[in-house]
Amino acid sequence: MKKISMLSFILVFALLLAACGCAIAENAPLNDVPCQTVTLAEDDPDYFKELWAAELYNYKMIRNFTTMYEEAGWDAYRDKCVNLDRMDPEALTEEDQQVILNAKAAREALVQLIPYDEEVLLIWGEDMPVLTEDVESQFTAESQDNADFRPFLIPYLMDDPSQAKGNLILISGGGNYLRGTEAQDVAPVFVELGYNCFLLHRRVAPYGPDEIAMDLQRAIRYVKYHGEAWGLGGLDVVGAAGFSGGGGNVCTVIEKYYGDITPDQFDPDYVCDEIDAVNSDMQIAMPIYSARALETENPNIPHLFIAVGEADNFEGSIAMFQWAQGLGLHPELHIFGNVVHGFGPGTVGTSSTTWTEAADLYIQHNLLKMEKYETIPEEYTLKQTVLVTWFPKDVGDVPVDVYVNSDHSKFFLSFYSWGDDIQVEGILVGDNVAGVTFDSVGFFTEDAPKMWALTDPNAWTPVK
Repeated sequence: MKKISMLSFILVFALLLAACGCAIAENAPLNDVPCQTVTLAEDDPDYFKELWAAELYNYKMIRNFTTMYEEAGWDAYRDKCVNLDRMDPEALTEEDQQVILNAKAAREALVQLIPYDEEVLLIWGEDMPVLTEDVESQFTAESQDNADFRPFLIPYLMDDPSQAKGNLILISGGGNYLRGTEAQDVAPVFVELGYNCFLLHRRVAPYGPDEIAMDLQRAIRYVKYHGEAWGLGGLDVVGAAGFSGGGGNVCTVIEKYYGDITPDQFDPDYVCDEIDAVNSDMQIAMPIYSARALETENPNIPHLFIAVGEADNFEGSIAMFQWAQGLGLHPELHIFGNVVHGFGPGTVGTSSTTWTEAADLYIQHNLLKMEKYETIPEEYTLKQTVLVTWFPKDVGDVPVDVYVNSDHSKFFLSFYSWGDDIQVEGILVGDNVAGVTFDSVGFFTEDAPKMWALTDPNAWTPVK
């Protein structure tokens, strides 16, 4: 993507300077974030008032860039700035002034790792649909964003983005008033599972829910429009996972902002561009602790993966599941016991930590239709057969061929049941099943460890 081309440009530019006999600073630090500065002298009566405004502006911007800076410095900067929005700029105390100076020093000490235009993919062009009247005047010091905030995506890409199963837009919770942090914790998990992810920093209050939903619709179109040029694979599977309020935005897009619907139908002053001509339908939607039944004329409801905690309000999740079933779709609903709202990638010690793997299998089964292996992969050199006795009575007992590789780091299951040849592949840690990486029908994630437990460590025979 842009990262490669920009770094290549920097390298070529440095070589040209060297060839011309020009001096260039070694390891020159990146510093291209458009921060505000103050030109007044420190003894000017308005210095600290202006410095407060500048550093509050900078903090509201920089706190969005969770992967742009070296982590320890970013954490320290955030800690120095948390009280800036509570100050009265007309009555700054000496203690306040020191806090402002500390914030400035912490910002200047940040070590930037990624160029701004690679971390921040602005999704709107020169124009942006706005429905809230006189919205800029409604921003305050306590608002999540600065008045000139523009929605953007932060990319989390696979090492080889062309090999992705699909592309997911992730939206943190926080209602429509602020942006939480779940998405940045979940994105690396889905990257490991084989997806390119894009973290959406949507608008929040004082903007309204329709404007916020249009940010997600635009993000879907933005990824589809640029995907081929960026070298993204899996562009036939584009979807969104939203948490709490972010999931509410996902629901609103399914309900109201889908297909060929464009922003100018709601904001007549908005001028559509070529990106708005891209179809905004999703193939997969994942409302996480945020689902609800919908009323919509959308003819292309995406596949729905729904997850919620049992200690949360799950009525809306059940309602969406039943609504989708009534349309003849095949949604999937997970209600995790003893789990409250806001579990993000999963609450440690509970089954909610498995939801991302379950979502991956759901996508594979319903969208990717992964092809089965024609033969058992050669890496599996040992085999034994076990008998599974817990399937339904109409299925009966089923012999399962179990294969393992030489170092017992991977396993492979092959059996015939329900009128189908079924294959399951996964990872072993300490000779126990640590996870399923391939399930040809999508139903055996929980059965795989039980099947493996039936194996006899003394019964392995070489594969002929």
